[in-house]
Amino acid sequence: MKKVFTLCFVALIATTVSARSYKIAVGLATGLEYGPTLKVNFTEHLTLLNDLVWFLNPGTVGSGNGTGTMQFGYMGLQDNVNLAFEQKLTSGRGLDLSFYGGGGTSLGYADLGGNPAGKFGINGIAGLEMTANIPIAVTFDFRPGYALLFADGGQMHALDWSLVLAVRYAF
Repeated sequence: MKKVFTLCFVALIATTVSARSYKIAVGLATGLEYGPTLKVNFTEHLTLLNDLVWFLNPGTVGSGNGTGTMQFGYMGLQDNVNLAFEQKLTSGRGLDLSFYGGGGTSLGYADLGGNPAGKFGINGIAGLEMTANIPIAVTFDFRPGYALLFADGGQMHALDWSLVLAVRYAF
């Protein structure tokens, strides 16, 4: 009986709530960044994506103090805020697919092999979102960027990039 009730409840939610025209969606991001994520659709084409994530950056870090020091990869915690233009590519009875692109900033903390650093970055974002007749939105995006890392040894420059898969519940 419990299984039947649960199945009926899920069917009711799936038929009454749709992710196709949502205003707010919350969920989890995974990939080279993982943590909670929020997406707010202001209009049909203007959207805000905000992620508070633990990241692993496989990019190259170069020293800004003229020593020529290079490091490959670092990790840390950051808040990544992006404003994007979104356009529907397909709209049908089954799945909807949208493209979004834009840019934003990241602010956080980076660990450079035991050397802590503050992080400020600018980045682009380009991705695809899939929605259906259920209140779930799935996105996959690419985020190239540039970061300044401020450590005790001076400032460093990093080329950031990330691949992120996010699953969000749409309201």
